[in-house]
Amino acid sequence: VVSSLNITTHILKRNGIFVAKIFRGKDTDFLCSQLKCLFKNICVAKPKSSRHSSVECFVVCTGYNPPDGFVPSMKNPHIRPEDWNFDELKDVNRVIFPFVTCGDLSGYDSDMSYSLNLNHPYVPIDVIQSPIDPAYKYACSLKKEGKLPDELT
Repeated sequence: VVSSLNITTHILKRNGIFVAKIFRGKDTDFLCSQLKCLFKNICVAKPKSSRHSSVECFVVCTGYNPPDGFVPSMKNPHIRPEDWNFDELKDVNRVIFPFVTCGDLSGYDSDMSYSLNLNHPYVPIDVIQSPIDPAYKYACSLKKEGKLPDELT
């Protein structure tokens, strides 16, 4: 994404649109915060045709609006920061955006499933809001009454 954005900054006109396929992960918010420096609106979208279990999605950036004085550079953005000569950068290109972490990034990931540790006791907690009228309610009542066939054809 960084490489394609690097190329795009050379050809995209003001208020242009940038779309890239990404894979949701722990750095998605960080990526969006960096894109927000160049675009007015950022949206992470998952098409209906994509499997729910897939982490594939698209970042849609609209309203390209680089800071005044921004000069696109073809320097390799993957080079280690210590290999850059920051003295060559001028004005707004010299700005390094800080990334401030809040909380423990080594904690649980909301997009993951974790096995239950059966060696530790736990107390199940009821759901806060049950479904009002779930679609499977009728099938559950038939099953409880023994009226649901073993195999449906």
